[in-house]
Amino acid sequence: GCPERFVRLHRQALESPIVSRRLHLWIDLIFGASQKGHRAEDAKNLFYYLTYPGQVDVSLITEPKTREATLAQISSFGQTPSQVFTTPHPEKDAAAIMTQQAQQSSLKLPFVMPP
Repeated sequence: GCPERFVRLHRQALESPIVSRRLHLWIDLIFGASQKGHRAEDAKNLFYYLTYPGQVDVSLITEPKTREATLAQISSFGQTPSQVFTTPHPEKDAAAIMTQQAQQSSLKLPFVMPP
């Protein structure tokens, strides 16, 4: 495998029109309006309560086994990113997507990979 080819192909995929048309939905799920509340429920995008920042203050848990279990759950489930947007993220406009599609064949790496 050539690292330059790997980066080029993945960049083309991430900047493709199909991804551009749907990227706002992903942003909403991970960082936005569909991360919590009724929109998250509708999108089936709910996670275990301990994964959300600020849901438990471990320093206040005095019972050692409960504290250990809580820390193990947080460690096992990971952390949901902080919510950045509370309204749906706007779609990329169609003109920008078409321009992007036209430029795709001329994508260049912004750097040279070291040997």
